[in-house]
Formats: sequence, C-alpha cells, structure tokens
Amino acid sequence: RMADIFAVQEESARAIVGAAGGGISRARAGRALRSSPEHLDAWGLLRRAYHFWNHAFSFEGLDEALAQARRAVALDPSYAAAHAFLGLYLIERVIHVLTPRVEEERAEALAAAERAVELAPRDPHALENAGLVFYHCSRHERSVGTLRRAVEIAPFNLVAWGYLALSLGVAGDEGEAAEAGRILDRLLETAPEHPSLPYWHYFNGAVLTRQGRLEEAAASAGRTVELQPHFFLAAVMLANALGALGRAGEARAVWQRVGAVHPAFTARGYAGEILKQALTPERAEPHLAGLRAAGILE
Repeated sequence: RMADIFAVQEESARAIVGAAGGGISRARAGRALRSSPEHLDAWGLLRRAYHFWNHAFSFEGLDEALAQARRAVALDPSYAAAHAFLGLYLIERVIHVLTPRVEEERAEALAAAERAVELAPRDPHALENAGLVFYHCSRHERSVGTLRRAVEIAPFNLVAWGYLALSLGVAGDEGEAAEAGRILDRLLETAPEHPSLPYWHYFNGAVLTRQGRLEEAAASAGRTVELQPHFFLAAVMLANALGALGRAGEARAVWQRVGAVHPAFTARGYAGEILKQALTPERAEPHLAGLRAAGILE
C-alpha cells in the first residue's frame, strides 16, 4: 500500500540521518576551518564558528565563534542564520558567565534572534538557534513555538529537536517534561555519532533531575563531562545530582573542578540563571536542591 511505502521511506530517511548527519556536520565545519576567514562567505564563516562552538568547546572557542558570527552579519546583514548564530553565541556567553555585560548581551541576543525570525520565518537553522535564545531569555511559549515550527519544516533537524526537548523539559509542565524525555531517548538511540551528543546527554540530565531520577541524571551529566570536559555546566549538574543523592563529599569534589575550570562562576549566579530558564521557583528547585544539601549553595 502507498501508506506502507511512505512509512518505509521515512524509516530509511531517519536511519540515514542518524548514521550520517553528524559526519556531514563535521565535514562542513572541517572544510571551513581549513579555509582562511578572509576567503569565506557568510555561510562559510558560520560553519567555521560551528566548529569552534560544537566540536572544540572552550571559552576561547566560544569567543572565536562569536567573532565569526559578527563577521558573517557584517558581510551579509540579510542572512537570517547569521543573526541567529550571533544570538546563540551571545546567549552562551551569558549563561557561561563569560561577559561582564550580562543583561546587555542577553538583550542583544534576543534582538538578534527576533531579527533572524523576522528575516526567515521558515528557515529551520534560524529557527533552531532563535528558539534556544528565547528559552534562555525566559520566553518559554515563544521558544517552544519556534522550535516546533523548526522541526515541522525540517523533521530531521536533530539539533532543533534537542533544543525543543530542553525547553519542554526545564520550563514546561509535567506533560511537556515527559515529551522531552521521549525526544531525548530517540535522539540518543538513533544518532550516537552526532556532534550534539554531549549536549543531548546534558539536556537529558536536566529532564531526569526534574523528574527526581537522580542516579540517571548523574549518569547523563557524567557522560557529558567525559565527552566535553570543558563544558562545566554538566559538572554543576553532576554535583547537584550527587548532593541530592546524599553524596555530599563527591558533590563538593566535583564543584571544586568547576572552580578550577571557571573561577568566576558562582553557585548564586547559577541559581539566578536556572530560575530564568525554569521560570518558577518550584521548577528550578530540583536543579538546586542537591547543591544546597552539599553546602555549595546557601
């Protein structure tokens, strides 16, 4: 039957994306990295920026990615994806406490995301990054709506699916959190070679933390730490899970490693950022209770 043919086609497409999607992303970024920035167009600059951010995560890499995104916007001001990536890298500087201009850069990120959606309301790459910016700017409904549109337009955009799960899982209601868990289970199962894998484990840890599945949350956070040692927010999540499990000494040891990576990062600042993401004290509390239990957060 025709319906069966379409079902087989979709299953085949998903298998191809799961097996090859990560390799394609890495290849594109690698080609851009080998080229001089002066010889790249706006698209190439964004591929180069993506390498510094996703494949080789570091604070210096994030600054380099931001510089490339600014260059792409200057080169082609009408290119929606350039504005979206600019917003992404700005908001990541905010949540990683890498700027003294926190609220100014948050506002700039939000403006860049809005501009991206205005320029290209059906561009999945613009929508995926704008959706994450909206999430970190406490625009939950805007975030979810934007990300759902991204995956409706491009069902195999796995990055957008991951961001959607994060937004649903942290700031959504219980039903949305359950949906987030199902999305992440599918991503982790079908695309284990994707460059976003470390972040999917981190997103999964956030959902599991909210659901009180702390052993699993610790395992997910620990997996991210293994895959991206400089992504210190995963270590914070791990410390929180360990503290909530009553393993205060282990939690404090992990927190010391956070301080070694980023001395300016504080538990109080983290609590403020989590509240912006989770929207209510009740939804933020699972992400902080373990830090309090371990004496890390007063």
